[in-house]
Amino acid sequence: MKEGLLYNLKDKKAKPWYRISVAAYFFVAGLVFASWASRIPDIKKALGMNEAELGGVLFFIPIGQMSAMALSGWLVGRYGSKKMLVIAALFYAFAPFAIGFFFLIVVQAVLQIILQSLSIRETNAS
Repeated sequence: MKEGLLYNLKDKKAKPWYRISVAAYFFVAGLVFASWASRIPDIKKALGMNEAELGGVLFFIPIGQMSAMALSGWLVGRYGSKKMLVIAALFYAFAPFAIGFFFLIVVQAVLQIILQSLSIRETNAS
């Protein structure tokens, strides 16, 4: 059995839409990153950051990516790529809702604190 990157790229048994889908994924990921990277000065200005603060924040992007790569490699090795791909797709699909619910929970907690403090004042006043 021959192995190696070039041999795998020339493998005729591989389905062509696998290659097309992987290429499309990396194209879209690059496009998204390029779009985000061009807005870094505007983000820096909106958040009122200086160069050092922005550099510190941007430093954590590759740190997070490398940590995620190590974890995802272990998970794929243990559970298989198909199962992990389905789980990752579900997480990506529900992530925007989770962000919204997180802020909803925070607002609810703040409102509960305010309402409880008002009820304590009302009880102490009477």
